[in-house]
Amino acid sequence: METAKNALDQALLQAQAAIPGIGKDAQNEHRRYDYTSAEHMLEVCRTVLHEHGLVAVQDAWEPVGAFSFEVPVSGEAMVGMIAVTFRLSHAASGEERVSRMAWPVVVSRGRPHDKALAASVTVSWTYYLRGLLALPRLEGGDVEIVTGPNPRRQKRVE
Repeated sequence: METAKNALDQALLQAQAAIPGIGKDAQNEHRRYDYTSAEHMLEVCRTVLHEHGLVAVQDAWEPVGAFSFEVPVSGEAMVGMIAVTFRLSHAASGEERVSRMAWPVVVSRGRPHDKALAASVTVSWTYYLRGLLALPRLEGGDVEIVTGPNPRRQKRVE
């Protein structure tokens, strides 16, 4: 008989197999590099997780230690750390797995404390999903993954 833990692990294994990677869909206008936006990462990962009966949520975050409220005169400065809690659930079995991740909060002249904190919460979420699904970085023209019984990489159409 299959246990609940085996059901969650089997569903996660199938989800990982269904998505060999996520391509870059955005470009940093200031430094001119391509990257995968948080919105794209969340949309694609949520879809593949749901297709396999999995639900991932970002439950909570809290500061770790003291925060500095100094604003750097130039450049960037790490002002603190947050601990973010994530929960992965298998809908059919009810099994849950809780994970916790520490992430830095970095402010700059153009990114005040509130924006830096929000960015840290969002970026930690995307890195959790990337690690959960064991997603490699895709370079060049590799983009969106087609999910379903025969997933494959598609080349960017320019």
